[in-house]
Amino acid sequence: MCSSGFRVVHLTDPACFNLHAQTMQLNIKEMIGGSPARLRWVYRYSTSRVRHPESVAEHSFFVAFYALMVGRWVNNKVDRDPQQMPVNIGLLLSRAVIHDVEECATGDFPRNFKHGDPELHKLLENAAKKEMKGILDRLIEGPDQLGFYALWLNAKDPSSEGRILEFCDFLAVLGFLLQEGMGEGNGTIGVHVEGMSVYYGKFQRTEYQFLQPLVEECGTILEQLGILDSALVKQGKGDS
Repeated sequence: MCSSGFRVVHLTDPACFNLHAQTMQLNIKEMIGGSPARLRWVYRYSTSRVRHPESVAEHSFFVAFYALMVGRWVNNKVDRDPQQMPVNIGLLLSRAVIHDVEECATGDFPRNFKHGDPELHKLLENAAKKEMKGILDRLIEGPDQLGFYALWLNAKDPSSEGRILEFCDFLAVLGFLLQEGMGEGNGTIGVHVEGMSVYYGKFQRTEYQFLQPLVEECGTILEQLGILDSALVKQGKGDS
């Protein structure tokens, strides 16, 4: 370990950003006790009273767990559907784990607020990029820093892995609303329910067709919660 607190880690795994002959310096203390550790107590849905406060770390676990399940479900179809491209499970899980790390610095913004104004959304994205670079500056030295940044920046790109991650992020929100709204009877969560039909409608688009059976199940859950009209579920539509 060098005097700055960084531990030298040799990258021998070919999956590590193709930097076979490089080394990266990892600040262990920063990793376990610095900025990323704050994800334990950065809470989502902070504008509502909730029965079970959910941290960003907890949310990220569920997104990764759902991604593992959905990724394997998609890969199970590959032999039966020659048009279906296999999913890189390792890449998918890496993206799931890192996709919200910047929120240790920015906090979590409610979806309706974050996506309600395109100009505001762009400003928040730029601020998140700046914070993520700072997090990685403190955590890693070496060329891998750029690799981790790209992993975060492209987490929800148009690839199958990106589409699945978007869907699993949605599943994590739906799961929380199911817990709070149906299982726990929390009516104060309504502000976060308002945009769910639009959110659901996104997954009716052609690029998410390979997930359609799972999307339809989500529509049924939304109907049960009283969030989505049953006619839209039967037609396989949301507000896209």
